[in-house]
Amino acid sequence: MIIMGFRSGVAGKLLVLAAALASLAVFPACRHVPAARPEQSAKPVTSDDTYQQIQKFAEVMLLVRKHYVEEKDYTNIVNGALNGMLQALDEHSYYMPPAQVEELHETTSGHYGGVGLLIGLRDGQLVVIAPIEDTPAYKAGVLAQDAILKIDGDITAKMSLSDAVKKMRGPPDTKVSLTIHRRNEPEPRDFQLTRESINVPTVKAARMIREGIGYVRVTQFAEPTADALKNELIALRGKGMDALILDLRSNPGGLLKSARDVAQLFLKKGQLIVSVRERSGKKGEKRFLSEGSWHDTDTLMVVLIDGGSASASEIVAGALQDQKRAALVGDKSFGKGSVQTILPLATAADSAIRLTTAKYYTPSERVIHKHGIEPDIKVRVTPDEWRRILTRRAHEEQPSQYTDQEKKEYQNAVDAPLERATDLLLALRILRTHTKTPAISAISTNMPAAESSSDRIESFEGE
Repeated sequence: MIIMGFRSGVAGKLLVLAAALASLAVFPACRHVPAARPEQSAKPVTSDDTYQQIQKFAEVMLLVRKHYVEEKDYTNIVNGALNGMLQALDEHSYYMPPAQVEELHETTSGHYGGVGLLIGLRDGQLVVIAPIEDTPAYKAGVLAQDAILKIDGDITAKMSLSDAVKKMRGPPDTKVSLTIHRRNEPEPRDFQLTRESINVPTVKAARMIREGIGYVRVTQFAEPTADALKNELIALRGKGMDALILDLRSNPGGLLKSARDVAQLFLKKGQLIVSVRERSGKKGEKRFLSEGSWHDTDTLMVVLIDGGSASASEIVAGALQDQKRAALVGDKSFGKGSVQTILPLATAADSAIRLTTAKYYTPSERVIHKHGIEPDIKVRVTPDEWRRILTRRAHEEQPSQYTDQEKKEYQNAVDAPLERATDLLLALRILRTHTKTPAISAISTNMPAAESSSDRIESFEGE
């Protein structure tokens, strides 16, 4: 069949290919289908008719190649079409050419040049899920929920996630500028950042903060995270810890396996951590249960979360909350609970697609994606208060890097969620002493919200 009168050799080959692809999709077994007799009325062609749709794609590709104002080769046209196809599904799906596949390998190995931001799209706007601790963006004061308006002067309104990541990455010691809008601020802010090699420890600041109460912060979920956390827990128990604050604030997530390995440290063997459901729904779900041989099920526990807690953080927080193992304190989490799978292309060497293939469900079957995890006790913090909390925390954890005057400036900054968590554990320790019962399961999930010292702001909506 010739479309629109095109008779070039390339056009003919493309249309033959389109017909072949369509026949494979519609009739995979090459079964013979008799033609309709003249007296029979043919069925109307539907929008899902595979042959018609592939034929339409080939026709548009030929028209672009022949008539577009600037000459484009078929590689550019097809790559653009693939990106458009995948991004029309959701903001997390996209085509990955060879260079981007290589970047992915660098990222998962933990060594790459960038500014240290985990980003996402919310209502078409590029937003910061969370800055990674001790990276250029974190040190410069970029916060979770900041909206990125420009990257190096380029407006991000129609920029894909993959393009935004590509623009922010680059060799160490090179510069990149970000224009950011922060909630409740009238004017945008400009940040000039110098890229660094990103390789950050994921378990930090383990210490005793009160008698019997330990604290540890997990900044990301990577391969070594669970083992590092286990070692810190053993050390803290050796110092008399019988209550723990696990800080997952501004933790953007990471590996599903790492989230499972961390959660199972605090759950009994065989307890459900998370379910992953694909298109088939509950019928084909994968259930991840607590395994392993080391389980701390006795330590009283509070988990801190906020609007920068996403993905793997939400899996851990949701599991511990649903299994009545820990109380959650802070603000509603981000709501990134979908699974992206990297699918290599057999027809394009070293290329792949990143495709959303499933969603996460907590043990009580709450869907995480676009809903987030609600804390048991809400303690809201304004962006300015959070900045002061981060600065004071940096002064406390790395005192040698700050002058006495700098430390004095932020010594009165109050970490309200941490203080509320500490007070809760102090009360639970007293209750446990009096009753000799676990006490966590008695916590109400409808406790009133605590306001910070500044004006109240609403929880951020999940992605």
